[in-house]
Amino acid sequence: MGAAKRGLAPGAAVSGAPASVGQYLGRPTWALGKPLRASIRSGHPWVYDRGLAAAPAVAAGDLVVVVDGDGPIAVGFAEPASPIAVRVLDLDPGAVVGDAWTEERATRAARLRVT
Repeated sequence: MGAAKRGLAPGAAVSGAPASVGQYLGRPTWALGKPLRASIRSGHPWVYDRGLAAAPAVAAGDLVVVVDGDGPIAVGFAEPASPIAVRVLDLDPGAVVGDAWTEERATRAARLRVT
């Protein structure tokens, strides 16, 4: 499947490609340098720096989309200077991370703790 079909902009970052190029729905992409798709998709909340290709031009706290050769995987907060380089927020790479998203997550977490 081509990059455009996967929702990546032309020249988008994929495994083995420069991570500083590429966007997914207006967000910078950060390519995996190791085969971690299954781990992330199964719920691992972090992506360590050693599992990623070179960092794109992002600041701490920026939203990035983690991608590999098969396309987008998840969206998370970037922390390029930390060993935990991405904190995965949602397995939907196109998730709108805002007030409603935060409220829904907090409500769901509170419900889990009550039962």
